Amino acid sequence: MLYYCFLLSQTNRETQTPPSPFEVYYKLHYNAKKGWQNEEAETEYVSEYYST
Repeated sequence: MLYYCFLLSQTNRETQTPPSPFEVYYKLHYNAKKGWQNEEAETEYVSEYYST
């Protein structure tokens, strides 16, 4: 929960806007070395990201 709050408090250096819900979800559920935490997390991200 603390990491989630930290992510929400970070702003984009160029636009000075908070991260989008997609950026937060991605950072919480994806690791560059290990990939997605599980298949459900990836499916949820892809379905939500591409449905908007």
